[in-house]
Amino acid sequence: MYTTNDEKDFVLGYGGHIDRVVLLGTKEFFQKLCTENIIFMDSFKINLECKLFNYLCTFHCFVGEKIITMTYALLYDNSKEAYSKMFQIIRFAANNFKMKFNPSNICIDMNFNLIPAIEEIFMEEIIIKMSLYHYANSICYKANSLGLSQNDDFNIKKTIRRMCLLALIPVEQIDDIWIKIKEEAPQNENLSELISYITETFMIPNGRREFDKTVWNHYNTENIIKTINLQTGWNDFIDEDINKSDLSIKGFILILKNKNLAFKMEINTNQKKSNEFSSVPRQFKTLEEQVKQAKERFENGTTSTIEYLDEMI
Repeated sequence: MYTTNDEKDFVLGYGGHIDRVVLLGTKEFFQKLCTENIIFMDSFKINLECKLFNYLCTFHCFVGEKIITMTYALLYDNSKEAYSKMFQIIRFAANNFKMKFNPSNICIDMNFNLIPAIEEIFMEEIIIKMSLYHYANSICYKANSLGLSQNDDFNIKKTIRRMCLLALIPVEQIDDIWIKIKEEAPQNENLSELISYITETFMIPNGRREFDKTVWNHYNTENIIKTINLQTGWNDFIDEDINKSDLSIKGFILILKNKNLAFKMEINTNQKKSNEFSSVPRQFKTLEEQVKQAKERFENGTTSTIEYLDEMI
């Protein structure tokens, strides 16, 4: 269970007893992760047969134009203490390979316990970003819970899309554009509740780092659209293939090993075809080009900020 198909060790490190954290992956992929300045993280609630592990954390980085999953961690919960222990184990494992795990940028999901854990381990040497996918998805999820996704009113749909793309305008213009979005929003009780949710969650910092606009703003983030495909795929995998299966820990690790092997084969196959690893789906390339062109028109003064926002809808 703890080796790959070629009999290489799949356990990179572990710590704790009841509060156990286990780092999984291959040495080859982990070393690649340690060399990257920008990494991406996701955390998922998992429902396994054994309740020793309740969360999965995945680590990813760019390989060519595509983001590939490199390493996994099983955690007993999603507390700050659990994440701090995980990062300590990662650094210890890197040290065992005579490497360092010191990325300059880390893109995370909306699990806010990650931020204090990252700051505790890395101090202020790292830039933390909430992913665009998770920022927008939180708004869509709230809109859906309020019944707004079933509303056919064009202006309601336009307002929700504006909210989701607010992260793509210059951070210093967010407050003014947010006022304009609210002023132009149609009168609807549920939409007003969604506006209150965004205001309280993302617009009013209350001294808390996780709500700072610089954390969820992505105006200057490169390759931002490419990250959406990665996170959509993992969410579907956890929801459909894992949490509905009542897997044992052994069965779950076997699935992760097979996914790791599939990622390795995909990299090798594409690198044989071309020196540039590029498998980004067409719809994301189209969206990326649309955002790029809209941004160029905005930056050369052709369009206003609100027009730039609407061009990306």
